[in-house]
Amino acid sequence: MPSYYCGKCGTTSRAYLTAAGAHQHGADHRTRAHGGDHPDGECLVANAPFMPRAGEDWRLILAMVALLALAGFCSRFIS
Repeated sequence: MPSYYCGKCGTTSRAYLTAAGAHQHGADHRTRAHGGDHPDGECLVANAPFMPRAGEDWRLILAMVALLALAGFCSRFIS
């Protein structure tokens, strides 16, 4: 799970389900903490613990759960 790391602040964000979520966190951090500038050493870090944030990550999780539920429901009628 990717997370955003700011080399200047030395902080790592929570982990996100998607790289897009981590990128958005980085953009928000740059705007708030650095006036939109890209600090040296910022990057996405892999293999961080998973803690999804509200927004696009939850929509993806809910979509997967709905597909699994639908597959389970359909399998009752097929067999």
